[in-house]
Amino acid sequence: MKKRAFLTASLALLLILSVASLFVISSYACEPPKPPNVKIWKKFLPTSDPPPYQMGIEYHWDIEIGVSTEVDLKDAKVSDNFGAELKIDEIITPTKNYTFTYLDYESKYPTTQAYVSISDGTTITHKLDGIGVTFGKTPYKFHIEWSGKTHKIHLEWQIDNLKAGKTITIIIGISTDLNPGGKQEYTSSCEHCINSGAVLKAKWECRWISAESEQLYVKVQCGPKPAKLILDKFNDTNGNGVYDAGDVEIPNWKIDVKDQDGITTTYLTPTTIDITKFGTYTTTEELPSNWEQTALRVDGVYLALAVTTTVLINEGETHDILYGNKIPPPPSAELILDKFNDTNANGIYDAGDVKIVNWHIDVTDPHGVTTTYLTPKILEITDFGTYTITEELLSGWMQTAVAVDDVYKPSPTITVTVEIKTGETHSVLYGNARPPKITVSLVINPFSQSVGKNIIFSWSIISPAGATPIHVTLTLSDPLGGKIVFDEGVTLIGSETWTAIAPTGFWNVVVTYDYKWAGMDYTAGTFGMFQVAP
Repeated sequence: MKKRAFLTASLALLLILSVASLFVISSYACEPPKPPNVKIWKKFLPTSDPPPYQMGIEYHWDIEIGVSTEVDLKDAKVSDNFGAELKIDEIITPTKNYTFTYLDYESKYPTTQAYVSISDGTTITHKLDGIGVTFGKTPYKFHIEWSGKTHKIHLEWQIDNLKAGKTITIIIGISTDLNPGGKQEYTSSCEHCINSGAVLKAKWECRWISAESEQLYVKVQCGPKPAKLILDKFNDTNGNGVYDAGDVEIPNWKIDVKDQDGITTTYLTPTTIDITKFGTYTTTEELPSNWEQTALRVDGVYLALAVTTTVLINEGETHDILYGNKIPPPPSAELILDKFNDTNANGIYDAGDVKIVNWHIDVTDPHGVTTTYLTPKILEITDFGTYTITEELLSGWMQTAVAVDDVYKPSPTITVTVEIKTGETHSVLYGNARPPKITVSLVINPFSQSVGKNIIFSWSIISPAGATPIHVTLTLSDPLGGKIVFDEGVTLIGSETWTAIAPTGFWNVVVTYDYKWAGMDYTAGTFGMFQVAP
């Protein structure tokens, strides 16, 4: 595949740009004049592929060939030769671009049977042979011949007349895979000759003159092809052991690499190491004390966690080692806070009971700081020590249970303490109940009665399940503060007949019901008013 890139003049390519000033003046009968100022040059352009160059990879170069003169030239022609396996890809002139397409070039190499198609809008298909093909018009007329099975190229550029002070140039694009089969010659170790010097021949006045540029060279990596070892680390933010969305690279972390000779070198991530000594390499990540390893990936495959791994590296291979790391969460414990409605008031969280949400529980930490939480709540504890937990009991409710770590304490106990250490889980569960509703009704018949006549007081008490009756009392209070008390025992539905007595006026009557529920004594009742007439 052809590669395109920019090549700056400052790159050390060993690209030898040359301008020749070698002139030959033929012998004529007239007096030999002073050699004219005529120049020919050949140079690489920045659009050429940059180095380094390796065997077996195809590269492309753009070469400029130019002629300048301070005298009038006639019949000017430039000749140049390119080595075996080089291909002309294009010839660019100010008026036309010629594109070269090689037909079956690779499959028929080395052979004399390959063809080339040359197109500038029209197409010429020609066999790669020594007869050659001619195209274009002066001053940009070309003749190209291919010789031998390796297709060595001979190029002729017919300029013809070139006026004094003029300059003419063309660009030739060439490519090659730099002879992976070793069929081309090198001028010196790993130095590749692109082509021979271009030669200009032209007639000046009554004489033939010539000028020649030097050859162009590139430095080729002709030894073993280096391998690469890529080292990197990432912050495994979600701790899933895979380099995925949300994870980021960790720069400047140390990884130690021991080569096949046992020499250890420390590198900072991310880095790519060029390997020229092949064999088994051992890598070890230097893991800070507050980080932990979550992943090890070698050549795209996740392996069992290990800070040290090995990889066998051969010529031209690329290997990558990726470590995943994360900061472990600080040591912690859990404190679970909850409350339940002890519907049967038996002091145990059992069937029929339901959790109570959004009730306040106050938690005081080991430093004396109190925070109020709403139930249910799970607290992550990182500050270890003794915690004090207090429930805020709402009016009309009573505590029936408190369990610490599933062990029930004597109730009522509003405040408990828990000693919390790292890694532990503790729970505090409060049970609460609201005393059931008691219905007490009272009927007075009649409302007004004369002294000596009867008044009937009737009552009805509806007591819920679980309540234990203790006592029913009927109390009459006269206008002067005196009291008459009737002990009704545990009669929940009953009546009392009373003969009205002085003093006359309005009297009060109260029915009181004493009972026990959930281990506690409660009182319920109702009242009324009646009149004793004279």
